[in-house]
Amino acid sequence: MRNPDQIKSREDFVAFIAELEADLQSNSDKWENPTLDRYLEAVGAWANDLKWGQNVSASLDRPEAWKLAAILFYVGKIYE
Repeated sequence: MRNPDQIKSREDFVAFIAELEADLQSNSDKWENPTLDRYLEAVGAWANDLKWGQNVSASLDRPEAWKLAAILFYVGKIYE
């Protein structure tokens, strides 16, 4: 599975999500958070604990990035 730092386009992102899903299917025993509730809790906790410039680029701390992240998580609830 590629590193998230390699994601530069929508096509890269779509491929990354497919790789993540395949990894969960074949290696769920190696995932710390293999269920949706644990996964969402971990994503929220990580976002809360971010240290800009240390564990993620400070250039990503933009309102539009957060809005896109929220939309991507929300549509998983409603998209067929």
